[in-house]
Amino acid sequence: MTKKTSVETFLPAFGGFYQSHWEQLLSDAEEVYTTMHAETERAQGGLSRDDIASIFSETASGSLLCTGLARSFCERFDEEMSERLGFRLGLKFVELKSPSEYNFTTDRILATMPLRSAKKLFYASMSERHQRLNDEIVDWFTPYPGFVPYYSDYIGDWISKPIDNWDENERCFLLGVEFSRVEEESRSILKHAMENA
Repeated sequence: MTKKTSVETFLPAFGGFYQSHWEQLLSDAEEVYTTMHAETERAQGGLSRDDIASIFSETASGSLLCTGLARSFCERFDEEMSERLGFRLGLKFVELKSPSEYNFTTDRILATMPLRSAKKLFYASMSERHQRLNDEIVDWFTPYPGFVPYYSDYIGDWISKPIDNWDENERCFLLGVEFSRVEEESRSILKHAMENA
């Protein structure tokens, strides 16, 4: 049996493309290129703006553009988080997972990270006695009428198993908790610097 050296995780802090600022960006990009090409065509007596818009809508690959944006987001998220955490996360883009219907979920970025990075995230949480992780687990996964969560709301169920046995959603949750922690620390440092400037 080969030893696992990397694990999968979804990325927190990515809200998907549907009904987001990304959706407007994609729409604006098509509009800009349509306008640019229409002006060139008009000067040469060629296709109309409507013809060009129709060609773009039939041939432009929104999925390739979304995948490219997701890949860039993953790379940038890895750089920023690595810098703030003080160690290299080593996130590598795997794929953009888009639902067939946007009723209950949105696009998600799946990435891999070295198992040692996942363990470092776990140890960082452990250094706080998993307080933030516990608070978030209770907040998100406590059952109530009409909601029966898939994941346990008891921290002991989470931390009793090795991080390499967590699934990509659980590791995303841990990464999200650490993301929130470093964001909070960064805001605190910035506020302190501004107050003492």
